[in-house]
Amino acid sequence: MKEKINSFFDRLKKETEAHSCGKMAQLLSVDFGFLKVQSDVARKVFISFLYLKKKFKKVNKPIPEIINSAIMNIKLRKRVQLHVSQILRLV
Repeated sequence: MKEKINSFFDRLKKETEAHSCGKMAQLLSVDFGFLKVQSDVARKVFISFLYLKKKFKKVNKPIPEIINSAIMNIKLRKRVQLHVSQILRLV
């Protein structure tokens, strides 16, 4: 594992350009638009997960298992989709 970490930093050192003063590394540019989209998706997934957990409280299965079951069970899939669309309309 240590080798992977060291190789990561070695690669980072090779790929990082020096700042014009020569004493510091140039900061990597960050795609903040991409980060915003990803954080928004993660927030919606988390909200959906919590809402489904509340709605399927009486079912004795974890939410990922319910979602897997919804792949083949059309009635369950429509129920899951309905609940998720209801909560995401409020977000």
